Amino acid sequence: MKNFLLLLLLVFILTPLNMVSQILSQDIAVCENFTLLISEDSEAVDLQWQYFDGISWEDLIEGSDTIGTTSSELTFLNVQQEMDGDSIRCITWSQVTGLQDSLLSLYLIDVLPELMPHELTHVSDSLFHLCEGGSVEVESEISWTTDQNYLNARWEKSVDGTWLTTDEINIDSYIENDVSQSFELYQMLYSETAQCPIVYSDTLAFTVDALPSVFAGNDTSFCFQSTYALQGYSPGLFENGVGTFYGIGDADSAVNNEGVIDPSLSPGTYEAVYFFTNNVTTCSDSDTITFTILEPLTTPVIDDNINGQPICYDTSPGVLNVVTPATGGSEDFTYVW
Repeated sequence: MKNFLLLLLLVFILTPLNMVSQILSQDIAVCENFTLLISEDSEAVDLQWQYFDGISWEDLIEGSDTIGTTSSELTFLNVQQEMDGDSIRCITWSQVTGLQDSLLSLYLIDVLPELMPHELTHVSDSLFHLCEGGSVEVESEISWTTDQNYLNARWEKSVDGTWLTTDEINIDSYIENDVSQSFELYQMLYSETAQCPIVYSDTLAFTVDALPSVFAGNDTSFCFQSTYALQGYSPGLFENGVGTFYGIGDADSAVNNEGVIDPSLSPGTYEAVYFFTNNVTTCSDSDTITFTILEPLTTPVIDDNINGQPICYDTSPGVLNVVTPATGGSEDFTYVW
């Protein structure tokens, strides 16, 4: 900005007053080549593009890398970094008087470093494989300038062979949550203000694997001080994997990885989770089971009034009754004599 203000001061010093009022000045960012355009309707003037060499304004000369130095369209090819900070202007000459007529435009050139192809890095534990419903973050490693004011980004995504522009405009990274389908992804870098070529990144292809179907078993009950084990499984195509049980809350230390329940676990209702990981896809899922440890079972008391009394043949001694019922367990008893 200091250079630009100095340049304007020099313009005021070196340019006649009748020309200064018509100045149209601007910064312009360029890359390997660029074109400047001005509109001049008068047929009674000649155009001349000039550059400032640090001391005075000099006419640009037509050459292999500079085209249109006396026309309304000036093109630079093979722009060099040395042009960064240079000033270019376009003036008119009167065909009648042969004198400078007006200053049409003034540009301060900002030469951007070459925009190189860049790499995408996948931020994940499982490279290029995602689980259904999971998330993915891709980082863009850009070999360019730290000043990204002139740079724009578009992320292109392909699902089932159809490429679409995503809503993500962040230059540094791409994040997608709740993925559901396999896809490909690349980034396109361009500039809406600078005359720079479009550059494309490499393309990453992600495979989205389905989650295993996990079942921890139906809710159930077990007798106190008996050895039982929970039986979880993953049916269908996801039989190859590793399943592990984890007790929840008060059952944390009473259920081992194989689902075996500690016989000393006190009566009550508990929960355990069955966590299953597929060997091939590394995708995992879980299911929760509720189980109850029943109260200890007590035996019933039978009416023994006839205990030891003689019973005559073909004579009924009476009816045997349960005078004190059994307790504990599921409280749903069946008495078998």
